[in-house]
Amino acid sequence: MHQKRARGWLIACSLAVLCWSASGCALLHLREEVAKINNSKILVGIVTSTVETGGSPVVVAACSRTNGVTQIAHFTLLHESGPYELMVPRGNYYVVAFADANGDFARQADEPAGQHSSRPLPVDSGGGVVTELNIVIGSNDPERFDLPVGTAVVSPRPDHRPFSSPGIILSLDDPLFAEENGCKGFWQPVEFFREFGGNIIFLGPYDPAKTPVLFVHGATGTPAGWQYLLDYLDLNRFQPWFYYYPSGASIKSMADLLFWKMINLQSRYQVPELHIIAHSMGGLVARSFLVDYGQFFPSIKKFITISTPWGGDALSDYGVTYSPGVIPVWKDMGPDSEFARSIYRRKLPEAIEPYLFFSYKGNRNPLRPNNDGVITLATQLDQRAQAEAKMVAGFDEDHSSILTSSACAALVNTVLSSGPADTVDPPEAAGMLQVRFSGNAQASDPGLWPSLFLESLAPGGGGIDFPQTRSG
Repeated sequence: MHQKRARGWLIACSLAVLCWSASGCALLHLREEVAKINNSKILVGIVTSTVETGGSPVVVAACSRTNGVTQIAHFTLLHESGPYELMVPRGNYYVVAFADANGDFARQADEPAGQHSSRPLPVDSGGGVVTELNIVIGSNDPERFDLPVGTAVVSPRPDHRPFSSPGIILSLDDPLFAEENGCKGFWQPVEFFREFGGNIIFLGPYDPAKTPVLFVHGATGTPAGWQYLLDYLDLNRFQPWFYYYPSGASIKSMADLLFWKMINLQSRYQVPELHIIAHSMGGLVARSFLVDYGQFFPSIKKFITISTPWGGDALSDYGVTYSPGVIPVWKDMGPDSEFARSIYRRKLPEAIEPYLFFSYKGNRNPLRPNNDGVITLATQLDQRAQAEAKMVAGFDEDHSSILTSSACAALVNTVLSSGPADTVDPPEAAGMLQVRFSGNAQASDPGLWPSLFLESLAPGGGGIDFPQTRSG
């Protein structure tokens, strides 16, 4: 009992030191962030236009009016008409859109506009989403809308504001993908969402002759982290898409947002085939999306996950218990959380081929035995995820370096290039592991629980034995 209590305090203290050193003053704002999440709602809809807007960007804003004073609760910028998302606290709002022809973030009398309703939209607290708040831009009558002419949605005018409509074209060296923004998405998910939103980014115009590959980053990540794997991708055959989202938000909410972005892209392009590659926690976001919404996307064929904590992370439970502020994703990452159970209640759609890649170059952390430097091998090799995987492959890399592993990149490209009936064998490359399953069934066992023997494919390589344990 004393050892267990001491271990708990050790983990708690280690977690506190880690959080504080990693985030600086971020934890000071965590409680405020969580309060904002609990007290806000997401407003979503689609903007269309019946008039020519000349290719102008579209500003969408939620505003309130009190005693003749207009206040902007939130706004977003679209590179063209299409889907939008806003986050607002409790209140009564008019949702207005206008074509910002001169780019000044203020509605002008000659700029076409539209409004969801002439009545204010009542928004209560408690989280959630309000849908179908569609807007038609079709008039420049200054008297028809509750956003007065000359009203700026932001002041001072920003030098750069990212577009939030799916399919916006950017390069991976865009400042939006700076490392500090990835960290902000984890430690301050509300501020990240209000400033950047969550989106699917293209590197170029959609090409119907090329198969999209959707990359989903993990905690604190950005699309820039995929650069090495992108260099290995056959760009004559594939086109990369990147899901960029606040990784500290609840995983289920980010899966829902992914669905909203994907369904709009699918409606627009009628994509015949698509593959998904996800790293770390991004694999959980993608699986949640596929389990809940995969039936709407029969075009999705291959699902490659890299170093994903399929069994959750026990350290998240300590974060929820001991941290002065709780990041929403920590609640989902607990091994026995409702989210952790929900993603296995149903299997992936039959048309999807899952591939499980894991990393095992860890350290001697007494709190994380058999780890890759960040998460344990036990969670990466959770029985439930393995049971569905078409292939399991390991790499002598840590949690981050696997994204710059030539062996991993080569295998990813091989899997993507293979047909549905092909058998993909891991290439003979140093640092790779081949996975064999064995087990000792007993009459009292409800099922066969395999033990793993990992055999190095490198010449003279040794093996790693794992204890036979039940997970989940």
